[in-house]
Amino acid sequence: MQTLFYLFSNLFHIYGMYMFANVFFQERSRGRKLEAALYTAYFAINSGAYLLFHNWAITLASNILPFFAITFLYKEGRIRRVLNVAAIYAITMGCDVLVMTLQNMMHIESAVFSEGFATSLVIIAAADLSNKCLHMKKDILGKTPAMYYVTLLFVPLGSIFIAYFAAKGLNAVSLITAVILLLINIDIFYLYDNVIDLFSERCEREVMESQNKAIQNQLEVVQQSQLRIRCLKHDMDNHFLRLKDLIEKEKYAEALEYLETVKSSTAADKKLIDSGNDLIDSMLNYKLARLHDNIEQKYDIVVPKDLSFTEFDLNVIIGNLADNVLEALEQLPADEPKKLEISIRYKQGYLKVYFGNTFDGIMPEDGSRKRDHENHGLGLKSVERIVHKYGGDMRAKVSDNWYEISLIMYAA
Repeated sequence: MQTLFYLFSNLFHIYGMYMFANVFFQERSRGRKLEAALYTAYFAINSGAYLLFHNWAITLASNILPFFAITFLYKEGRIRRVLNVAAIYAITMGCDVLVMTLQNMMHIESAVFSEGFATSLVIIAAADLSNKCLHMKKDILGKTPAMYYVTLLFVPLGSIFIAYFAAKGLNAVSLITAVILLLINIDIFYLYDNVIDLFSERCEREVMESQNKAIQNQLEVVQQSQLRIRCLKHDMDNHFLRLKDLIEKEKYAEALEYLETVKSSTAADKKLIDSGNDLIDSMLNYKLARLHDNIEQKYDIVVPKDLSFTEFDLNVIIGNLADNVLEALEQLPADEPKKLEISIRYKQGYLKVYFGNTFDGIMPEDGSRKRDHENHGLGLKSVERIVHKYGGDMRAKVSDNWYEISLIMYAA
């Protein structure tokens, strides 16, 4: 029975080493069949050396040498290969020390500990956690739900705790219990990995949505500018013809009067925002052009011509916040008072942005006013992601029928 315990324990230990190999060695140069054959040989050599010789040096050599040979399945340089193997064995030895320390401190007498099942379980958990830490994108890693890491910690510890009471002796029940617990852990890690992959895809989708929105906003601004230029050119051609006709007929007073009319109509099309920053001015002027005259408006835009934040990020922030404000104002009944306040100020290396507006008092959980339910709330999530990118903070506040959102970002 002790031999069976060891064989099953070592089988899961080899599986843990396989997981570590796939964490530290990414690009495989040989086929799956050869890989499976080599890991089988690794298991046979290591198990045979332990059972036949009971010598720590031989057992250690039978563990390290076959695994090092397996690493030649992967495309890696000599120095990097040695360093990766050293890192893997440092982690696995740390897992061994952790389990042994726990066993000695608590005076645990259980086959799960003495035959290596607990160590194998901790190694598998460590390999899974290493994979996420090394290969998950930093922005996604920071957004990963805390429950994922709690699970990685408590599922193995909980399994060890259960095994302590359920598998104290070298018998069939203890063996079956240990194997089932290990399989459950592997299955849970697999399921959680799939959940994290879905979460990563959702985060990437949010990034793509914000990029598409920024591009769309910029394209709309350019198209609107081109349209205004074409309209102005067309109108000016007609105005010049009329002025030419009046001058040729020596109707100078009428010509001057007509010129004043043209000047007044051009001045009426003046910009609401003129801070000197082309991106912010063009974006806000385009977005705010659809506002009606019955809306009380207050603007305080003081920013330099050039900012250290990328135009893409500013586009996403200003565009999404302006869209939310306009959407909220449009949903108000025509007879209700409407008010809008926008403040954007840059001072001593940080940018403060404030958008405030009246709204209907109905506050969605995510703060978004979008009618597009499929992309509901993605705009503010994109804004929040960019704010955090610059080490800033974003807050929303609701008071009666007034909604405001403020953020601060720090220049790199």
